[in-house]
Amino acid sequence: MTEANITEPTTTEPTQAEPPRTFTQADMEAAIGERLRNERKKHAEELAKFADYEDFKAKAAKLDELEAAQKSELEKANDAAKAAIERAEAAEAKAAKLEADAVHAALVAKVADEEGVPRNLISGADEDELRASAQALKDFMESQKPKVPQTNAGGATPAPDDENKLSEREERAFKY
Repeated sequence: MTEANITEPTTTEPTQAEPPRTFTQADMEAAIGERLRNERKKHAEELAKFADYEDFKAKAAKLDELEAAQKSELEKANDAAKAAIERAEAAEAKAAKLEADAVHAALVAKVADEEGVPRNLISGADEDELRASAQALKDFMESQKPKVPQTNAGGATPAPDDENKLSEREERAFKY
């Protein structure tokens, strides 16, 4: 093996300390000026990043207005559609009622004509009720007819019924 050359640190004479650096006013102003320029440049770059901020803000506000207007238009369209549906349903209900009234009026006319009674004097929801009403009206009209004595073929009046019999007192009064 070979011996390695190992060098040991040698102590040299102490070196002289460097004197502190001194700056003149011009040196300081130049250094500060350079630093300010760098900071202003950074600041300008940062501002450049957000230079469109006001434009974006205005565009965002305009977009919000448009969305609100569209929403309003949509709400108006929905309200108009609901109103149209309600009108259509009301018209359908009215048409159905008119049709039902026409069918009922035709049924009343049919029953009244068949039974021989005035249309405005019978009532009922269906044909059976109308016929029952017509029959009741006919029975009532029959009961209200005045009773006229009937004559027989020879012209003589028939003998009075038990209802038409005069009391004995009345018969005596007519004899005088």
